[in-house]
Amino acid sequence: MKCAANRRPLSPPTTTARKTTSQTIEVARLRPGEVQTPALMLAVADDQGNLQNVEVAPVSLLVQSVLVAGDKTLRDLKPQVDLITSQRTSAPVIAVAVLTLMVWGVVAIQRWRNRPVVDNRTPRQRALAALKALEVWDPQTSEDIIAACVDLAGCLREYIAATTPILARDLTTNELARQLKQNDVPADWGLKVIEVLRVCDSVKFAHDIVELTTVQGLIDMVEILVEQYPTVSAQPTAPQTKRAQLKKVTA
Repeated sequence: MKCAANRRPLSPPTTTARKTTSQTIEVARLRPGEVQTPALMLAVADDQGNLQNVEVAPVSLLVQSVLVAGDKTLRDLKPQVDLITSQRTSAPVIAVAVLTLMVWGVVAIQRWRNRPVVDNRTPRQRALAALKALEVWDPQTSEDIIAACVDLAGCLREYIAATTPILARDLTTNELARQLKQNDVPADWGLKVIEVLRVCDSVKFAHDIVELTTVQGLIDMVEILVEQYPTVSAQPTAPQTKRAQLKKVTA
């Protein structure tokens, strides 16, 4: 190796009589053999700021070859060291996309399960189904009988509101009676409707005690009323064999 140049910047002295120096040595590749470094001149400053030049004597160096004497075989140079760099992968993006699809799938399933059920049955079919449920219920206690009368009156009012322009759900029994007379409703049919509603009102509001046969008779009469009006030519009417027994026992 041969020292081709020597540059050493000086730094100002410090209060502790210490200073920091840096030295840059440029080297070049030399042929095997003995070489001598050039003399170096160093400037040293003491704590008083006085400079003193110090000469470094040349040094002899022996440059030896790493090859065996007489070996002329060419060898491949070592490949460049690969730098470790961060590689971007698409795995996080795919994971986020999959999780997003899963969340949207769960939300879609929940909305599909909670969707409103569309009842395509006719008002007559809905009313008859509700009356069948009341028959299967078979109320026994006074509380059950009151609840059955409330459901029966609600079923009849719902049927009237669905088959006529009368808002039966929002009217009292007396108001409904006047509306039935003013609309194109058979008079006999309207009287029977009001009769059923008055019995249900007496049980609901006055807590009148009725027999179980009375509740069954009310259900039978409402079934007949539902089958009678409005008339459907394609659908035969129910046989008029049921007789509603309206027996009421006041407390």
